[in-house]
Parts: sequence; structure tokens; C-alpha cells
Amino acid sequence: MSHYDDQDLLQEILSRISAKHIDQFASLPIEDREKLERQILSLIHSEFTNSQTTPEMMASANLASAKLSLSNLGHELEKDGWKLDITSTREAFFGGLGCFGLILGVFLFFSGSGAFALITIITAIGAAVVRNRTDDHLILSPKEKAILYHKKLLGIGSIESLVNFREINSIAVDGQPVATKEGNYWQYRTVAISQAGKVFALCDYEKDAFDNKAELGFAAAVIVGVPLLPPEPEKRLLVEGSGSRIMTIYVS
Repeated sequence: MSHYDDQDLLQEILSRISAKHIDQFASLPIEDREKLERQILSLIHSEFTNSQTTPEMMASANLASAKLSLSNLGHELEKDGWKLDITSTREAFFGGLGCFGLILGVFLFFSGSGAFALITIITAIGAAVVRNRTDDHLILSPKEKAILYHKKLLGIGSIESLVNFREINSIAVDGQPVATKEGNYWQYRTVAISQAGKVFALCDYEKDAFDNKAELGFAAAVIVGVPLLPPEPEKRLLVEGSGSRIMTIYVS
């Protein structure tokens, strides 16, 4: 097989994962790109010489694809694993307080309540500063074999284990219908489902982001080593039971 044929096959495989992966693959450092090329091509070449692909080769190719997916989706690789951005309760609180306080302060100012307006605006600015210095996110950590919860407020940080990989039953994409005056739409998020039937959000809900969340679900499932419940658009996730009786399905 020629070098030209190899490159053609690489382009085809990357485009089947996601069209954007071709650019992401090309931007990798030369050493990482060549290593990934060898892993993918070894899998391809084996199909020409063997009737079956070894589990080790398939796992290696899937893991390479999963890491490429995470990079393509903008998730940073930290020392403990892959960073998964999610808005925590306190981030939402400080953000909402800053926004609401600023609007209320302007309203009070034009209503003639100068002193109250000043206090409200100062409070809003303080909330905005605290929100800017709050960094709460999840870490998908192959090293710790767990999903970690990273908390940081005003420069003080901590990391705790949210759920161990061995406690996770599957990964899925959860959909939620939203009705507004402008029209109706669906928003999606990727979740991990524990053996106990508890749902852990791996990202925020995002409007019309089915493909994005499905790709994140694939990557998370490969790294955690659990099944991905095949995503279905415009469906809600239903989880019932636990342990051997757990049931995870999509419903309209």
C-alpha cells in the first residue's frame, strides 16, 4: 500500500469521526501525529491481512479517536485528565447576582434612589468579580479512574472525587424540550449514569447541540470504559432502578 493510499485512508477515517477532525489532526505536534497515524494505520492494515481485529488494536484506535474528539471539542488536557466545563450552583448564583444587581441599580438610579443604587451597583460589581475568580469544573481522569470535581474560589482550590469509573453504568445524551415566545427547540447535555441510577451531568445543556454532545458521549464512554447509550435526537433520557435492574431508555 502506497504512502498516498495511507494518507487517503487517514483522511477518510478522520472525516467519518467528524469533518473538523482533519484540521485538528493536522495541528497536532509532529511526534503525536505520527504516533496516532501508526496506531490508525496498523488497525487498517490488519484488516487486509487478518479476518479479525484484535481487541487491543480496536481499543487503541478507539482511545485515540476519543482523545482527538475531546481536543476537537475544546476540552483542555490538565495534569489529572480532561477538563469538562460545567456551570456550578455558585457560579450561576454570582453570575445572576451581578447581572440582576446591575439592572436593579440602574433602575434605582433613574428612580431617584441614588444611595440605594450605588450600594446595589457596588454589590453587583463585587459579585461579578467573585464570579470571574470562581472556576468550578469536572475532570475526566484516566489516572485516578474517576470523574473529579475541581472547585476554585478567589484563588483557593480543591479537588474531590465525584464518582469512580467502576461505579458508572453507562454514558448517554439527555435531551430537554424548551418552549419560548420565539419558538420551540431542544437542548442537550452529556451525562454519566451510575450503577445506583444517579445521573451526573458532564456538561451544561446547550441549544441544538445534539452532535456535539453525542461526540462528547462517545469520548467519555471510551475513556471510562462503559457503553454509550446510542444517542437519539429530540428524546429525553429516562433512568429507572439500580444495579442489575437499572433501565436507561430514551422517551419522546
